[in-house]
Amino acid sequence: MKKIFTLLFVAIMAIGAYAQRGQMAAGFTLMAVPSLESHYSSTNFGFGGKFQYTLTDKIRLEGDIDYITKNKGMSQFDLIANAHYMFKVAPRFNMYPIVGLGYAHLNYDGGDIDIDIDGVEFHSDNSEGRFLFNAGLGFEYELTRNLVGSFEVKYQYVDDWSKLPIAFGIAYRF
Repeated sequence: MKKIFTLLFVAIMAIGAYAQRGQMAAGFTLMAVPSLESHYSSTNFGFGGKFQYTLTDKIRLEGDIDYITKNKGMSQFDLIANAHYMFKVAPRFNMYPIVGLGYAHLNYDGGDIDIDIDGVEFHSDNSEGRFLFNAGLGFEYELTRNLVGSFEVKYQYVDDWSKLPIAFGIAYRF
């Protein structure tokens, strides 16, 4: 009987230790997105959703869907897969480097062109998809056991429209 209790105790402790791994969270972000391109100096604003999965005690995977609102005719929709390497700085405070790959769908609305051929007015609207790479640094603070606030700064490379998203977020762990 003693062996069964010991085995049961070890199994419960293993489940408790594993609970950190496999932990999931979902949340949203608000961001300011200054452009780093000399031909397009503007700061757009954006919002997005995220889903996080803790793979190991140190490695967390994240999927992001972001929309960067239109400013000076340019807007963007992103799908990104990020990886975080977690460092515990204080009991409820973590820091993590970010690296990610994704897809950016750029939309440019240049307005109406003053060309009218046989009653047809031409527009200069363009839309295209591009590869996205980002790297940065994030910080998170555990507000409660299940609620986490975050702050992230990333360099985001997109051909001809690189930017520096600065994001505030909140996520619910489950």
